[in-house]
This record gives sequence, structure tokens and C-alpha cells, in this order.
Amino acid sequence: MSEIPDLIAQFNKRLDTLEHRVFTLEHAAVESSLKPVPAVDAINIPPHQHAETLSFAQASGIVPMLGKALLGIAGAYLLRAVAESGSFPKLAVVVLAITYAGMWLVFAVRVRTMAWYTGITYATTSSLILTPMVWELTLRFKVLPALISALVLASFAIAALTLTWKRSLVSVFWVAYGTAVFTSLALMIVTHDLAPFLGALLLILVASEFAACRGHRLNGKVLAGVVVDIAVALSIFIYSGPANTRAEYSSVSMPTLLTLVSIPFLVYAVSVAFQTILRRQRISLFEMMQTMIAFSLALYGVISVASGEHYGTIGIACLALSAAGYAVSFKLFDASTVLMNYRVYSAWSAALFLLGSFFCLPRIWLSIWLGVAAIAATSIGAQRSRLTLEYHGALYLLTAAFAAGLPRFTAQALIGSPPNPPAWIFGAIFAISFLCYLLGGSPPKAKRAQWRPNIVTAVLAATSGAALLVSVLALFTVHLNSLKTNPLEFIQTLAACSTALVLAYSGSRWHRIELNWIAYGALVFVAAKLLIEDLRHGHLVLIAASFFLYAATLILLPRLASRGQPEQSPTAIAP
Repeated sequence: MSEIPDLIAQFNKRLDTLEHRVFTLEHAAVESSLKPVPAVDAINIPPHQHAETLSFAQASGIVPMLGKALLGIAGAYLLRAVAESGSFPKLAVVVLAITYAGMWLVFAVRVRTMAWYTGITYATTSSLILTPMVWELTLRFKVLPALISALVLASFAIAALTLTWKRSLVSVFWVAYGTAVFTSLALMIVTHDLAPFLGALLLILVASEFAACRGHRLNGKVLAGVVVDIAVALSIFIYSGPANTRAEYSSVSMPTLLTLVSIPFLVYAVSVAFQTILRRQRISLFEMMQTMIAFSLALYGVISVASGEHYGTIGIACLALSAAGYAVSFKLFDASTVLMNYRVYSAWSAALFLLGSFFCLPRIWLSIWLGVAAIAATSIGAQRSRLTLEYHGALYLLTAAFAAGLPRFTAQALIGSPPNPPAWIFGAIFAISFLCYLLGGSPPKAKRAQWRPNIVTAVLAATSGAALLVSVLALFTVHLNSLKTNPLEFIQTLAACSTALVLAYSGSRWHRIELNWIAYGALVFVAAKLLIEDLRHGHLVLIAASFFLYAATLILLPRLASRGQPEQSPTAIAP
């Protein structure tokens, strides 16, 4: 009987143990149910098995998505069959098909953020529905006029830009946007109706530049800009030729064509001005290149299509733009803060000034006009420490010299046959060059770049002065009947050597080192002339006199060039 209490005690002990185990298991189940499942999976599942699970999940999502896309394309074929059957009004089918394609573009934008491949697929489906539909309705069924088709494509591109604006859906945007742009260009070529589709591309370009001005990264301005350049160049090429070569193309009035080819430049001008002037942003290389390309195409289009009827208007417009560019570059842009904008605007202003001058003035007055501009630019640049204006003055002076025919006159006077009596314009160019050199920046210059404008003006003054001297002396010796030979080669050597000596003396006296460089360059020129020209065709006495003069110049020139230089003290010898 004594064993019974022991058994009861053991039984109670085991019962307590079982109750404790049950309690522990119940609480463990509750805690495990409260834990997040992905964390447990991440701990228990190896990395490679986890990747396989994700890829399988993606694959399981792609298959239904592809099925939906195929259903969308099947719906497009159904609409095409309805259009061919004629059971419904074609206009209603067209509206329904366009709405159907736009609906799939909306589906592409409204998908979940992580399902990016779904957005691409739905956008591609929308493009595959719209492009063949517009193509056949325009070319085969002749339901949509070219103007309506162009508006549909432009609206599709602008809708893609608008719908993807907030979430910046890159893939969806480029699929829809690229489809609209390239389809417009293709229909422009195939339909031979250039104006509507060029207008559609211009609308897309305006939308792209508007997005770029708002600072949105999905603007598509690069694609739109390049395609618009191609379309404008193609339009100019076709409509600038003879009328019999464009019989297949629809007729376009001259004002309409000139407006279409000028719009890209206006768009880029407004966009660049807004971003650089109002927002003070640095102009990009693409904007700079596109603005110049658009301006060149517009200018070429006006010249080729208008056949010289608007040269005066073009010149006045260029001069007005040049004045505005100079005002902006020197008043609004500080060279230390927006250096790129300062350089670009000033370079554009100089180019526009030259272009406007060529269109407005005849050749003889063009040289005087540019010479006066060179004097003004050099003087203002030296007074206000604007090296850019000094460069522009040198450029204007060079252009004036070429417009007057100074290079040909100088070559004939210094190398060739006896020239004709010199025209007054060459004397004017010499005086303007000499005055520009005197008005240039005061020496000594700290930087070599500051010497270059002075070198240009000095070279023009020296060469034109030597040519005038040769012309005057040659005309004087013609009246000397006692001379048996023509002393032209000796006169040329005398003028060149005299010019070199004057340059060396002036450089040493005024501390203008660039004059010494030009003087030594003149000696190189005289040596080449003696060896190549005089020894072959000259008279022996005159050759001897020329060599004597050249030898004396070689002796005197270094002494004259070093007269104004400070003497260097001898170096002390270390003990």
C-alpha cells in the first residue's frame, strides 16, 4: 500500500510537465504567427533559392500580361475588320480606334511602379495599335486626311509626355514618343504631303522645349530636334528646286513654307533666352548647336525659296539680333559667372553683325562700314577692358579687307606684276588698320592672348602700307624713260625691308613686342621672294642691289629691335 502514494506523486509530476509543454507550444505558435513571413523566408531560404522564387513570380506575372496585350492587338484587328466591312460609319470606327489606342497608353501609365515591364508592354501595344491604324487609314482607306493624321500623332506624343510627367516613366514615354515622331517623319515622306506632318513635328518640338524649360528630364528634345532638322532640310530641298521636279508633292504657298522652316529657330531662340537670361542657366552644347543649325536652315530656306526677294529684311533682322545679343552678353552676363553664355552670345552677335552687313550693303560700302565697326569695337574694348570686343574688331577689319580685295592687291604689289593704280579703298583700309592698332590695348600685355588682336591689325597695316608704297613707286618709275629695265623687284624688296625696319624701330620705342615679330616675319618673306622669284626672273644688277639692301636690313634690324630693351647687368661670378 505504500507504493500507491509514490505512484500518485509521479503521475502528478508528469502531468505538470505535460501542462508546461502544452503552454510553451501554444505561446510559441502565437509568436510565430505574429512574426513577418518574408523575414522567416529570408532566413530559411538560401539566396539562390530566393532568386529562383522571385524569377518564377515575375514569370508568372508576365504570362497573363502578355495575354492581355495579345487581346488588345486582337481588338485592333477586330476594329480593322469592322472598318473593311463597312457595316459601321468609318468615322465612328476611326474615333473608336484612336480612343482604343489611347486607352492602352493610359493602362501603361496606371500600372504598379514595380511592374515596369507591364508598362512597356502596354505602351508597345498602344503603339502597335495606333501606327498601323493611322498608316492604313491615311494611305489605304483614304479616310483620314494628312492634316488629321498629323494631329493624331502629335496628340499621341503630347499625351505620352503629359501622362508620364508626374511619375517619370522613362520606358513608357520613349516607346510612345518615339513612335509618334518616327511615324510622322515616315508619313511625311510616303504621302508626299510635307506641310501637315512637318507641322506635327513642330508641335512635338514645342512641347519638348516647354518640358525642358520647366526642368523636366523626360522632354525628348534631342530626338525631336534631330528629326525636325531632317524634316526641315528635306522640305527646303524639295521646294527649292524647279517646279517640274516636285510634281508629285502637294503645293505649299511660299509664306506657309517660310513660316514652317523659321519656326524651329524661333522656338530655340525663345527656349535658350528663357533658360539663359531668365533662369541664368549655362547654355548646353546641344542647345548651342541646335540653335545654329535651326538658324542656318531658316536662312537657307528663305534665300533658296524666296530667290533674293527678302535680302534687305534678312539683313535688318540680323543686325537687330546682333544688337540684342551684344546688349545681353555685356550687360547681363558677367564673364566671371556665366563665361560660356558670355562667349556664345558675343560670338553669335559678331556673326549676325557680319551676316546682316553683307545682306544690307554693297561691296564697296561694306568695307567702310566694317572698318568703322572695327574702330568702334577696338576702342570700346580697350577702354572697358573687353578683350572680346578687341577680337571682334580684328575680325571686322579682316572681313573689310577681304571685301575690298586687299589680299589680291597686296599679292600683286609685293610679288607679282606691276599693279594698277591703287584704289582709294586700299588707302582707307590702311588708315583704319593703323588707327585700330593705335586704339588697341596699351602694352605691355600680361597675357599672350591679348596680343593677338594687335597682331592682326598690325599685319594688315604693314602689308597694306608696303603694297601702297610699291604701287606709288612703280607708277613713278614708269615715267622715267631713261631706265632700260623695270626695277619692280628692287622696289618690292625696298618696300618690304623699309617696312621691317620701321616695325622694328616702332616695336622697340613703344615696347610692342608683336611689331618685332612681324618685322622678322617680313625678313623671312623677303628671303623667300629673293630665292624663288628674283633669282629666276630678275636682272643681275637689280638682284645685286636687292641682296645688298637685304644684307643691310639683316644687320640693322636686330639693333633697332633691341634699342628700347633694358640692359641686363652681367651675372656675378661666384668666388
